[in-house]
Amino acid sequence: EVEIEPFKGLLLGLFFISVGVSIDLSSMIFIMMIAAGYMGAFAVMGGLGAAFCVGLLNAFLINKLKINPFLATLGVLFIGKSIQQLSTQGGVPIYLTRAGYAAPFDAIARTSLLGIPTPIIVLVVCIIGVYLALHRSVFGRYVAALGAQADVARYSGIRVPFNMSVVFISCAVLSGVTGILLSSTVRSYVPLAGDAFLLDAFGV
Repeated sequence: EVEIEPFKGLLLGLFFISVGVSIDLSSMIFIMMIAAGYMGAFAVMGGLGAAFCVGLLNAFLINKLKINPFLATLGVLFIGKSIQQLSTQGGVPIYLTRAGYAAPFDAIARTSLLGIPTPIIVLVVCIIGVYLALHRSVFGRYVAALGAQADVARYSGIRVPFNMSVVFISCAVLSGVTGILLSSTVRSYVPLAGDAFLLDAFGV
């Protein structure tokens, strides 16, 4: 997911610098909710909700405040880092390795369908979804038009702010999926670990 999600932003001629923060905040909320005793499904929704908020904040800064996308997503990156530091007493990792916490993690990372691990299935579903959205839908044509010439697209009646918002939010949510899969695999959350995936994402 890390390597496919920024592709939408690149079609717009933009970069999504908040990849790492989307991964980290999703992972952090997911792990904290598991530690607090919430069901796995609610923890997943909480993690994805955190990633959604990252995308929504980016969309607000870019579309409403008219901040340059690079600067906006970079600013959200630093905001997200600060949130992690404050929420973890300066960056203390959270490990949930006890057997009592195993069930929700195993349900995600250690299950399979027809012999195919669940994380692989999730990855394939995300790839197919992104492909269909960008190459087999009206939305994909709108995104391509925005990337080619945003002003012309606006004069053509395309809702530029709305479609850009969808791009940034979907990029963040896909990054959030990555954070949840990673946390489920290692049963832990390490602050700022998502920064390691930033250059991988740009390498698409």
